[in-house]
Amino acid sequence: MPSRQDQLHSYQFSVQRAVAALVMRETDPAQSPFRRLAGAGLASVLVAAIGLGGFALYGLFAGGGKGWRDPGAVIVEKESGARFVYREQKLHPVLNYASALLIVGADRSKTVLVSRRTIDGVPRGLPLGIADAPDSLPAPGRLAGAAWTVCSTVPAGTGVEAPRSALLIGTEPDGGRPLGDDALLLRHPDGGLHLLWHQRRYLVRDPSRVLAALATTRAQAVRVAPALLNSLPAGTDLAPLDLPALGRPATRVPGAAIGTVYLVSNSGGGRQYAVALDAGLAGITELQAGLLLARTGQVEPVPMTLGRFAALPTVPDLAPTGPNAPPPTPPRLAAGDGGAGSV
Repeated sequence: MPSRQDQLHSYQFSVQRAVAALVMRETDPAQSPFRRLAGAGLASVLVAAIGLGGFALYGLFAGGGKGWRDPGAVIVEKESGARFVYREQKLHPVLNYASALLIVGADRSKTVLVSRRTIDGVPRGLPLGIADAPDSLPAPGRLAGAAWTVCSTVPAGTGVEAPRSALLIGTEPDGGRPLGDDALLLRHPDGGLHLLWHQRRYLVRDPSRVLAALATTRAQAVRVAPALLNSLPAGTDLAPLDLPALGRPATRVPGAAIGTVYLVSNSGGGRQYAVALDAGLAGITELQAGLLLARTGQVEPVPMTLGRFAALPTVPDLAPTGPNAPPPTPPRLAAGDGGAGSV
């Protein structure tokens, strides 16, 4: 009597013959009817994978995507090596790779290789960048950590009147002294004046009044090369406060005109300068007070007691704050030598 296993094998064999007859029209084929289907399915999957890989490679090397429009992308045309950055719907040529990194931001930059056909119809903008900046940049670990100094001098006895600049890297110049809290009045070759104070330069926008507030003259300014001024971070421009309705009666300060400068003193010897505005009194620095006096022609600040100051309405101070703020008091000016010298 056949066992259950024999009966199961017989059943499977009968089903296999029936399926073969339906699929291949043959009850006893030389190979399984599903073997050919499995091979065809595997081949189809392989062909599809190869096709997708080919399209991916084409998209990568043909540069047909829109990734080059990213604000952090340095775009390189693969046929010519020309570099661009994409700004305000325009492609701007850049003079060198260092300039491109400065424009897009080195911390988020990426280089995108595109074909000429991809960017052919994009409008072009003006060239951007720094002339003669490097095309190749060292790795962060290879940067020199030595100190650098920019010097400006007018060579004596050479007949050359224009100041010259020199850049020293890894060495310190001989002589000289730190300014400390002192300031230095500098003159650009175009005639513009700058106040050098605490490692920052402050453009003098109203020379006659600013020089009067600093108790100096244009003749004391030291001529310097533009490279020295460009190496210094710029602070807030020096100019008298621009007050609306200057000279008109101040509504909230009886008997005062807008722009009137007051000096508030207390019993401890403290001094505070304030200016009258239409809405009340605003605190200002001593240098701002001097600039405003030079503008309005007021001879000296009007003395005011602390009690009267406390009784009048006040508004937020106008004194600048932050690292770019100019000196709060007129600094002592280092002596120049008639416009020539070294800085």
